[in-house]
Amino acid sequence: MNKPAPTRLTRLLGLAAGACWTAAGLAAPELPPPAAGPVDFERDIRPIFETHCLKCHGPERARSGFRLDSRERALGGGDNNDRNILPGDSAGSPLIRYVAGLDPDMLMPPPSQNDRLTPEEIGRLRRWIDDGAPWTAASLGPARAARYEVEPVVGWIGLSGDGSRFRQQQARETGWFGGLRHFEVFQPLGPDASLTLDGHTLAGPEDHRVRFELRQTELGFVRGGFETTRRWQGRWGGWYAPFGETAPPLSRDPVLDTGRAWIEAGLERAHLPRIVAGYEHRFRDGVANTLQWGQWTPDPAATPKAVRPNDRTLRERTHRVTLDLSHEVAGYTLENAFEAEFFQLETRRRNAGSGGPDVVETYAQKDTHTRFSNAFRVEKPWRSWLFASAGFLYARLDGQAAFGQTFELPGLGSFAGLHSRRIALDQETHAANANLRLGPWRKTALSLGLQADRTTQDGVALLGEPGFPDETALRHDTGLDRLALDERLALRSEFLPATVLHTEARLRQEWLDYPETGRVEDGFPDQRDFLRDTDERSDLWDVHAGATVSPRAGWSFQPWYRRFERDRRFRHAIDEDGAQPPFAVSGAGYPAFLRRIEREGDEAGGRVVTRWNRWLRTSLRVAWSEERTANEVPDTLAPGFPGPILLPGGTLLAGHSEQTSVGLDLRLTPWRRWRFGFNGTWRDSTLRTLVTPNGPLAPYEGDGLDLRGEVAWLVDEKTEVRLAYGFGTADYAAANPAGLPLGIRYEQHAVEAGLRHRLSERATWSLEYAFFSWREPSLGGLGDYRAHALLTSLRLRLR
Repeated sequence: MNKPAPTRLTRLLGLAAGACWTAAGLAAPELPPPAAGPVDFERDIRPIFETHCLKCHGPERARSGFRLDSRERALGGGDNNDRNILPGDSAGSPLIRYVAGLDPDMLMPPPSQNDRLTPEEIGRLRRWIDDGAPWTAASLGPARAARYEVEPVVGWIGLSGDGSRFRQQQARETGWFGGLRHFEVFQPLGPDASLTLDGHTLAGPEDHRVRFELRQTELGFVRGGFETTRRWQGRWGGWYAPFGETAPPLSRDPVLDTGRAWIEAGLERAHLPRIVAGYEHRFRDGVANTLQWGQWTPDPAATPKAVRPNDRTLRERTHRVTLDLSHEVAGYTLENAFEAEFFQLETRRRNAGSGGPDVVETYAQKDTHTRFSNAFRVEKPWRSWLFASAGFLYARLDGQAAFGQTFELPGLGSFAGLHSRRIALDQETHAANANLRLGPWRKTALSLGLQADRTTQDGVALLGEPGFPDETALRHDTGLDRLALDERLALRSEFLPATVLHTEARLRQEWLDYPETGRVEDGFPDQRDFLRDTDERSDLWDVHAGATVSPRAGWSFQPWYRRFERDRRFRHAIDEDGAQPPFAVSGAGYPAFLRRIEREGDEAGGRVVTRWNRWLRTSLRVAWSEERTANEVPDTLAPGFPGPILLPGGTLLAGHSEQTSVGLDLRLTPWRRWRFGFNGTWRDSTLRTLVTPNGPLAPYEGDGLDLRGEVAWLVDEKTEVRLAYGFGTADYAAANPAGLPLGIRYEQHAVEAGLRHRLSERATWSLEYAFFSWREPSLGGLGDYRAHALLTSLRLRLR
């Protein structure tokens, strides 16, 4: 079918586009001349199709009914033309006009992909078509031959020292391990159908994955899989040297099994919407440490310290259903994505040392929620210089929770604490956005974006307390009404020689309303009741600018700078609080004790990449950042004896952080069979807080260093030897000699060596050795270890 004649409106818009090009000082697009010399299909044409074209016009998805994966289909045309390639006539071939931008209604690739062909590539296509469009390959895209690969592996790890820290860092058990490091099956099922299966399964690391895909060209696919991983955490809490001994560790290693199973089916037919429906099941099971350390002391007469570790068991399940539809109509790309999620979480937390060395708190909780969301998007490349898109999102969440709290005291048994069978949350969000990309004019492009969203939220908690038979004795209601506007602007320019300039600015305004009430129905005066209604106005601006300067091939300099500021101002319309009898002090809850929060920061850095010659390449990275936060608080009355204490308000510096990092990469290939590599990063950090009436807290400060070097030697065409060494150290802590040594100090070493030998065209054998060492003085040496690992594998290509 021939392409319809352009309408009067199309002609007018085409003239307007030409006028814009002329007004910008540029000529209308011209057809690049054919390449001067002969071209080869495999060398010059196939890479163009695979890089720019097959993602939309390949066997998996043929937009506009046009495919470029074989000569027969390429010469057969599509929905818009009977023939897109006219052998012997490149100037008259629609394909050439589309990729050259001569037709503003049919730009290929679309501007949204930002993947236009260069004049040189268009010239090679023209020469190829003028020479008769010879095709030396039967088809393009993935190879169609059957393929079977498998790589069994077996290994052993020996350890001296703390096994829990080793498992946490290396994600594997000690002793023997093995399995299949990799397996893959590709089986053609006729000329246009195939089955793919791949994955791995390793016992010891407990890392398993299998994926499959059944695909029928111009029909669709079914794919899915299953995967699970195991991760360990440490058993130790804190270490306090004056005690002379260590707090009891957890009785078991915290370990979490995480995984998912999924399946989805897609319909991909020309002229029909693309439909993909899927289901996914995610899970987490096991024990995790909480970092909520409890009080402990070896001597009842000594002051206890929060150094005793605690953990929690959890069982989490998530079910997710998705349905995505997309279609192209009259140049518009329409997409709709629906998602439904059903979530369940059960946790049981045991806090030993909660409120005292001998107190044990148990906290059991159940959480469920359902979430539904639907997002719609439309986009269209109107011209080579104008691309527009818009979207709308609706989301709703309904959540329920329940919990129970119990305490165990030595000699007194256990008793119940707070509990609730109803905590509910309802949330609804509406969001809309619009985006434009304009240009290029004088090698300058501009992008604009605007998003508006509104979220409303209501929550209620009905609580029971010891001594009150009615669970509704305590009721807490909260609300949120938030409106936000987000504006973005990005500019990219190449008008300077060998230089690309880019900048991006973001502005965000938010208006929030926080109503909150608390009621205690205990028959006494409302000493613990409160009522608050706070309005907040938040303004954020964030600007990022940078450049890429390339004075010569292989050399580039990339400086950048970022500045952001956020100002949050609070107006407390209602603030009635009786939570601190007998003083009835208002302003005890968040955010009633705040008037303003100001946050600002600066970041700067750069990267220099140099290619000195064919065998030496270097890259140097430098980055610096600083962030400051200040709170403005009113005068406050605090409980005291014999009367309340007045705490003066004003602006307080809440936090100040600064970080500097330097990184270096080297790649050397001085000889044909040798490769050397090195990378290192040094960083220095400081964090200060000023939040106490007695002055600033001890700052956190320190530095860290990570280095890694590697060398590879290709002994001959069949054998390769590799050796690598890594070193890391850090000393980041709070200068607090009178209290707990907060922070971390460590030193680690890693040595890796490997031998790979190709036994035949279908078999490759490898042998690998690794050594790991870890020292952690900030934990008193409890987590130190040394480990040796040895493994061997055989990769087989069966067909």
